[in-house]
Amino acid sequence: MEGTIGEHLVVKPIPSVYRRHVQSSPDDEMFMDQEVRDGDDEVSRRGFPLKSEKFVAHHKHVVYRRNPETDRNAGDYALMEPDSLPKSRRKRSISKREAPYAIYPEIMVIVDYDGYRLHGGDNVQIKRYFVSFWNGVDLRYRLLKGPKIRISIAGIIISRARDATPYLERNRVGRDAIDSAAALTDMGKYLFKERRLPVYDIAVAVTKYDMCRRRKGGRCTKGTAGFA
Repeated sequence: MEGTIGEHLVVKPIPSVYRRHVQSSPDDEMFMDQEVRDGDDEVSRRGFPLKSEKFVAHHKHVVYRRNPETDRNAGDYALMEPDSLPKSRRKRSISKREAPYAIYPEIMVIVDYDGYRLHGGDNVQIKRYFVSFWNGVDLRYRLLKGPKIRISIAGIIISRARDATPYLERNRVGRDAIDSAAALTDMGKYLFKERRLPVYDIAVAVTKYDMCRRRKGGRCTKGTAGFA
């Protein structure tokens, strides 16, 4: 008797090369770890029913797991490939990507014109100040674990004129405030189109102006929670 049990187990008469070793075995069936390769596999979707116990008792059989690679040469009987594979045919284990041990966000620092003037127009002093500032930020983030965070400065852009940061200038409210929502939107559009900048992850514009939210009627409130 030859047949299958389910989709992965195959039942076949024991090969003659093994029969002399199992003549005295009281078991009707034997499981083998390796595939028996004599003859072609006969494959059925549900397998053949094992009805005759007498037949099984007088003829030794082996049950082994099918090798998927042999399906290509299954002989006269084989499973037909369906037009569309059912979703529940095979469950594959999905392993989650492990978080990296450490990440290095690269910050693009943009200093506006008023910040340039505040430091006396000295580029060296401006760089020293902001390198020290972001070093302090890095020390704060070093408290986080899994993954670790190490701040990296991708570059520092120093604005030597007001038109260097149009997204800030066009959204000024009064003399000392900036509409935060409009400025962030315009800044994102501006940097998206700008191709001369180095590679970075986060862009931070530094200004001494207050951030506010413009309301209907022109009034601007200083509550900017949620904006960054």
